[in-house]
Amino acid sequence: MVKILIRPMNYVIEAEMGQNLHTLFRDAGILYASICGGTGECGKCRVIVDKGDYSLNGPGTVKEETYNGIFRSELACKIIVTGPLEITIPVESRVVKPKILVKFEGFIPETNSSLKIFPIRTEGIPGMAGRLSSVRLTGYKGKKPTISDDLMKSLLNNSCSFSCIVTRTPDSPEVISLMPEGVREKLFGLAIDLGTTTVAGLLVDLTTGEVCSGNSEINHQITFGEEVLTRIIHSRTVLGAGSLRDAAITSINNLIEKLIFETGITSGQILDATISGNTVMLYLFSGLDTVPLEKADTVVTRSCLVLKGQDSGLKINPGAYLYLLPVASRFIGGDAIAGILATQMHKKPETSLFIDMGTNTEIILGNEEWLASVSCASGPAFEGTGISSGMRAMRGAIDHISIGPDGKSLDYSVIGGGKPVGICGSGIIDAAVCLFNLGVIDFSGKFRPGYQKIIESNGKQEYILVSREKTLTGRDITMNENDMLYLMDSKAGIYSAISFILSKYRINNDEIKNLYLAGGFWAFTNIKSAVSFGVLPQFPAARVNIIGNSSLDGAYITLVSFTARSEASDIANRIVYHDLMLESEYIDEYLKALYIPGKPEIPGEHEIKGEDV
Repeated sequence: MVKILIRPMNYVIEAEMGQNLHTLFRDAGILYASICGGTGECGKCRVIVDKGDYSLNGPGTVKEETYNGIFRSELACKIIVTGPLEITIPVESRVVKPKILVKFEGFIPETNSSLKIFPIRTEGIPGMAGRLSSVRLTGYKGKKPTISDDLMKSLLNNSCSFSCIVTRTPDSPEVISLMPEGVREKLFGLAIDLGTTTVAGLLVDLTTGEVCSGNSEINHQITFGEEVLTRIIHSRTVLGAGSLRDAAITSINNLIEKLIFETGITSGQILDATISGNTVMLYLFSGLDTVPLEKADTVVTRSCLVLKGQDSGLKINPGAYLYLLPVASRFIGGDAIAGILATQMHKKPETSLFIDMGTNTEIILGNEEWLASVSCASGPAFEGTGISSGMRAMRGAIDHISIGPDGKSLDYSVIGGGKPVGICGSGIIDAAVCLFNLGVIDFSGKFRPGYQKIIESNGKQEYILVSREKTLTGRDITMNENDMLYLMDSKAGIYSAISFILSKYRINNDEIKNLYLAGGFWAFTNIKSAVSFGVLPQFPAARVNIIGNSSLDGAYITLVSFTARSEASDIANRIVYHDLMLESEYIDEYLKALYIPGKPEIPGEHEIKGEDV
C-alpha cells in the first residue's frame, strides 16, 4: 500500500500498486471533472503530478504554455499508481457547488399531508394490570391501520399515554411513529430533486406547509460520468448499479445533514419524503434495472414507487415512507410530471408550452384537455460539457458576455467575481450571439475565413474570448470551430423538438399563450440571446414564465398535498409521449434548425446577417 496526497484539499488516501487514479478518486468520494466517466474521451480530468511514481495507461500527458509558464498535466483516468504520489487537482478540474435554485416558486396547494396524528385510547383487562384488551385511535375513520411489532411492544410496555402518527402513503394506512401525549412535536417532511448533477432539497413543516430550510449538494454520481447514458452503461453490472445507488444515497444524506443542522431537528423527526427526478435517476435510486431504458421502444411503468425509510438507506425516521413521483416514459420522468403540477398547465383552457432544459430537455405541450411530450438530448453543451473552455455555472464561470461600447471588444461577468476559469451555458449562448453579430461566424455557425481575431490552435480555428493573462488558469478562454459545431447541433436539437411537437399537433407559435421555462439554465440566461441564437422560436402571444426548479416544486407539492399525488398519477397516465428516435418527420425539422437563428428561407442563397437578428 502507498499513500497519495491530494491538493488543495490535503486529502490522503491509500492505494495498492497498479490501481487506476480515477477509480481511487471515485471510491474515495473526491469530486472532480469526469464527463466521460473515465474512458479517456473527454480530457477534462486533468491533474498535476507534483511528485511520485506512476505510469500511463495510454496517452494522457498534456503540455502547453500558459501565462504562468509551462504547464504539464496528466489525465487521471490514464494514471496507474506505481508508488507514493503527490497530486494537485487544478482549478479547472475541481467540482464546486454550482448555482442551484432551492426556493419554492410553484403553485401552492392546500396543506393536506399524508400524515395524521391520532390520540390513542386503550382499555385494560379487568384484574390484569398492564394487559390491554384494545387499542383505539380517537377520531380515526377508515381502513384499520397496520402497526409494526416494535411499535406495538413500545405501546404495551410503556406506562405513559401516546398519540400515534399514521401515514397514508402505502396502499394500506400504517402507524409509523408514537408521540408521548402532551408533547407538541412538529411533523417534518423532505422534498428532494434528485438531479443528474446536483441534489436540491427542502425541509418542510407538514402542519403548516412552511419551508424551514433549503439547500443543495453535488450528486456524487458525476464521477461515473455526467450524462445519463454513461451512467446507464455503468449500471449494466450489479456492482456498477450498486455503486451508483450508493452515490445517490450519500448525496441525499449529505443534504439531509445540512438541512437538519440549519433547523436543529433530528433525522428521526423526518417522517415523510418525496423524490422527483428524471427516469434514470429514479430507477438508479430505487434499484430498478436501467438497461432497458437504452431502447427506444421501452415501455415504463407509470405508477409511482414507494420505498420504506429503513430500506432506503436515507437518514430519516425508519418508519417513514418515500414517495417517488411517477414517470411517463424513458425520458419523461418524475421531474416533468412535477413541472406540470407546478405550472398547473393541465388545468388551463389555453394552450401552454413547458420546457425544462438540463442534461436532457423535456418539452410538454397541452392544456386541460390533452398533454403531449417529447425529449431531446441537449443540455451537455449548455452546461459547459463538450465545450473546450466550458464549465458548469459555478464560481469562476463567465455567465454573461456582451459587445463592448467600442463595438469590437467583449465585456463579461464572472460568477463570484475575480478572474474567470471558463464559461458556463448562459455565457456560451451570449458568446455565440456576439460572434455572430461581430461577423466572426456565419449563419451556419462556421468561422469566416480571414477574420483578424481568429487564430489557429492545434489545427483548429478559434476565437479568444478572454486572453490568458486575464484568466485564473493562465490559459485563453476560447470558442473554436468544434465548439460551434457541437453548439449548433445542441441548439438545433431543442429548436427542432419544439418545432416538431407544434407541427405534430398543428399548433401555430402565436397559439401558445403560456411559455414556462424551467431549470437553472433559464433562470440565468438572457432569453433574447436564446431566441437570437435559435435555441427558442419566437412566441409572440405567450406570457413567458421563468419558473426555476420545477422538479423541486413538484416534490414539495406532493409532500404537503396527499391529493396532489393522485393528480400526479393521472398526469403520468394521460400524457402522450413521442420518441423522436421513432419519428421520421423529426429529422426534417432538425436539418432546418441548423442555422442562426432558425429556419432559413433558402439555405445557401440567403445568408442571415447579424443585424437581422
